[in-house]
Amino acid sequence: MKVSTLCRTDPHASDSIVRQSTRPSPTRLMIPAVLFMVLFPCLATAAGSVPKQYADIAFALSKRPFIRPRAARLSTFDLPQEPGENTIGLDFNEADVITSMPANALDNGVWWIKLRPRAGVERFPLEVYISRPDEIPPQYQKWGYANFKFDYSSSLIKPELPKTIPVAARYLAALDVGHRENAASWPQWLHLGSNGYYRLAPDGMVFGSSLRIGVIDVGERREQFPVIRRVYVRPLNDRNFELDLIVDSTAFTAAIHVNLRPGKVLTAQVDSIYFVRGAFKPDAHGTFGPLGISSMHWKNHSDTPENSNDAAHDSDRFLFCDKNSRVRSVALVPPTAPGESQVKRFGRARCFTLKQTDRDPTHFSAYSSAEYADRPSIAISNIKSSAPYEIRLLSAGTAYEGADNIAAFATWTIVPKVPRSIEEGILFSYAIKASK
Repeated sequence: MKVSTLCRTDPHASDSIVRQSTRPSPTRLMIPAVLFMVLFPCLATAAGSVPKQYADIAFALSKRPFIRPRAARLSTFDLPQEPGENTIGLDFNEADVITSMPANALDNGVWWIKLRPRAGVERFPLEVYISRPDEIPPQYQKWGYANFKFDYSSSLIKPELPKTIPVAARYLAALDVGHRENAASWPQWLHLGSNGYYRLAPDGMVFGSSLRIGVIDVGERREQFPVIRRVYVRPLNDRNFELDLIVDSTAFTAAIHVNLRPGKVLTAQVDSIYFVRGAFKPDAHGTFGPLGISSMHWKNHSDTPENSNDAAHDSDRFLFCDKNSRVRSVALVPPTAPGESQVKRFGRARCFTLKQTDRDPTHFSAYSSAEYADRPSIAISNIKSSAPYEIRLLSAGTAYEGADNIAAFATWTIVPKVPRSIEEGILFSYAIKASK
């Protein structure tokens, strides 16, 4: 895995993230694709690499002071402080019924891309750039809140939102992507939010384990969450789709390239480069690293033998590769006391999985609407890193079904130096498989 030295320019690098000059995009040439790539290799993205123009943006961003994204507290639009019906704020289901005209930013008969405004857990601004698959070289168009007419009037939102949407809520914060399965089915398979979390679903979106683009002090009161400042989105063809993310945090910045392929088994290849910020003091923090999976395990069906239908969990086993590359499996058994936590270490494992093995819907029938039996398992494999890392599993006791209390993550085990150039960034790559 490497940073691509190909010279595609970023036509938007001079806007709000980093101020720098760029060359104009090359003119489209009507020549055969193979000859095009031979004559203009700087317009191609090398497989298994981070495009250099995005690494340049992330590196330049790392040399600037971290500015926390603006997100004034809006009690009527943010996630409710307490669970329950008719509480102030938007839960996941209420945020999901906000519609727009046009409905999608892209809908080409194979892919659809829906952009979502600030609502619920998605609180931070997200810059979105989209290129169509037939645009060679890519012609990324910036999309914003003003490109849509959002409708917040669904009867499912209770209490009702104000008729005039406050300025502090008028920006994009997330995106959804779906793909044509057949003439009657266009399931969503990706949700990505500016809060640094994304969900993959192989057969239509459901709640469940979420991937994280970085971790800082996992499970601690001082835990911090890297944010996605910007995303470039492009369908490559009828089966493959790519994302390029610019990530920011107090600890590091990053450029992350993701190539995804939807299906009954959804697969992705992730290549990334991380730049430690000079003002960050890694030795003062418990963990910080480039990857995490958050999940929930509240009750196993055997936890209450007298009532075998009230299980509630996204995953029930943790799998990992040992030093001999053999896959080992351990049951997820969080502490019983709320707030109590435990951490297990698994060394430099090159693969790990949070797996949902219980697919019997009768074990979850007390919460049938949650569809726990259909929650996807998330597997990480073929991890490669230019800096030493360790895989850890954190589990915590919880009294609330909706709280993530499981985190499997990679943390660096050294104090990386502050890079003087992009060549000194930390390279980290892995493959993802989401399946049921």
